[in-house]
Amino acid sequence: MKYKELKKQILSVAQFTDNELLKICSFFKPNYYLQKDFIVTTGKISKEIHFIINGLIRVYYLKAGKEVTSYLATDNDFVSSYSSFINQKSSFENIQCIEECETLAIDYENMQELYAIISNHILSKFNQ
Repeated sequence: MKYKELKKQILSVAQFTDNELLKICSFFKPNYYLQKDFIVTTGKISKEIHFIINGLIRVYYLKAGKEVTSYLATDNDFVSSYSSFINQKSSFENIQCIEECETLAIDYENMQELYAIISNHILSKFNQ
């Protein structure tokens, strides 16, 4: 049941068979965070992209010593410090749970593997 909404999100941008969708979802691992837990803090590398099953998450950074909220993510949203995740460099953002949160997360290494699988899948369809 946890993966139902993730599957819907994936299918909203591309078509996959049930078996392909199961394979994709197998790369995502469940996480649970308490209110006020940090998923990423400034200076750390964002190692995961999270799909929020339920909860509210705030992305913010510091500017002149003040917190600036750049994004609020809730049920069925994806959240990460994307520039940090993609480049595997330190984040300038903090990602904090506003309330208890349940997510499905894919780490950087699994995302790279998934990119390769999907690329091969797409290429094989073009070569048919």
